[in-house]
Amino acid sequence: MRLRLFLFSFVFVLFYSLGYSVIFKTNGNFVIIQGFESKYLNTKKIIRVYLPKSYFVSTNYYPVFYAHDGQNLYYDPNNKMKWNIDLVIDDLVSRGKIREFVVVGIDHAGVDRVKEYTPFPISYIPYNVPLEYSRAGGGELYGRFLVEELKPFIESNFRVYTNKQNVGTFGSSLGGLISLYLGMWYPDIFGVIGCFSPSFWWGLERNKTNVLQNLSKLKTLRIYIDMGYQEKGEAESNVIYTTREINDIFSSEMSFPDLLYLEDKKGLHNEMSWNERVGNFFVFSFPSKSLSKKVVSLSVDYYPSEWGVGDRGFWFANIVSEDGITRTDYSLPLSLSGFKLVGKGVLEASSEGKGKIQVSLGNLSDYKEIVIDPISRKYGVSDIKVFVSASSVEFLVENEEGKSTNYTISFLPNEEKTEFFTSLTNLRTKNIKGRFVIDGQVKEEVKQILFNKKKKEYKFKF
Repeated sequence: MRLRLFLFSFVFVLFYSLGYSVIFKTNGNFVIIQGFESKYLNTKKIIRVYLPKSYFVSTNYYPVFYAHDGQNLYYDPNNKMKWNIDLVIDDLVSRGKIREFVVVGIDHAGVDRVKEYTPFPISYIPYNVPLEYSRAGGGELYGRFLVEELKPFIESNFRVYTNKQNVGTFGSSLGGLISLYLGMWYPDIFGVIGCFSPSFWWGLERNKTNVLQNLSKLKTLRIYIDMGYQEKGEAESNVIYTTREINDIFSSEMSFPDLLYLEDKKGLHNEMSWNERVGNFFVFSFPSKSLSKKVVSLSVDYYPSEWGVGDRGFWFANIVSEDGITRTDYSLPLSLSGFKLVGKGVLEASSEGKGKIQVSLGNLSDYKEIVIDPISRKYGVSDIKVFVSASSVEFLVENEEGKSTNYTISFLPNEEKTEFFTSLTNLRTKNIKGRFVIDGQVKEEVKQILFNKKKKEYKFKF
């Protein structure tokens, strides 16, 4: 018997077919299920179900998303670091942009989050991450929990569709990674996949191989991938590169409206950034009418913000369709001045002065002018080694006036964690100064380390 859900709040216990008891709490548009036990995960889960407003006054069936990190999805007036997807859905429905749908938010497992959201373990674990990374690789069991335990329960107790075209899954970071693998493992169950800031760096080469081997199945799905340029704060990182590696495989066989890829120049690795992009995903996933390929605006951009002769970076064009969906393309024809194209979506500054990037699509065009300095951003080149028995070593960089900055250099350890090392090749300065931090404690102030274009090595012992 299906549960009849009322608008007022109440609590009751339901005994379901597996023999476990779960507690239902309902309030407004939400049903919170506590104590949902999984034999595959050997734990009890909290499930947070968002129901559209019409659910309570109709007998309709609805599309459904199974979303990860459930405790971070919905609006909380006391916590700004949320996706607020309930508010986004309500707004898009009121404006006639999307169909109504159900969201089943699955709380992550705390210290076992990494275990559940990773499809395989990797041999190299970043030194400065928690111990739970060593317990990674339980994603297949998480998938079995979702498909064999949770999904049948939801379908037995809520009015949701079961055909793949109306069933999706999405998440962010490692949640974005496991969403892709759920589509890979269960292409006949999930028809829509959402990967927000996905951690494709987790075994990138293996991820690429797995996507290639399963591409014939994956291209029957509708896939969304995005990434921000500030995922690692102001410091440059490889997240755009790793995300493009996967997107390039998909785009060789798929295109909009089945594939939607987005790069966010201001995007950070947090829920507020995902909140700003999730509406894009919802319109792509369950639009109120067929999506249009008609383009209404075009803008070109680049990264990083500063360039010197010989520097390389990214260019990309963001395209807005008639439906208001924004997508990124870095394969459009370019007109360049002061730059040369050295790879798909990759530029190299070739001459000092004022450079220009211009892109066109149909009758639309846009351009950016960029100052190219004679000195590369990668002016300083040096190796630094620290000899100490520790768990972590960092270097807090100061500016020329000796004031602290938000730039922190993390060192990599050897296997015994007695030698830490880094190569500095991206400092636009002739010298650097700051403080070493070992296991969280400031150990020594370094007033000045000199750089020039000839590589040097600096050694420090503690």
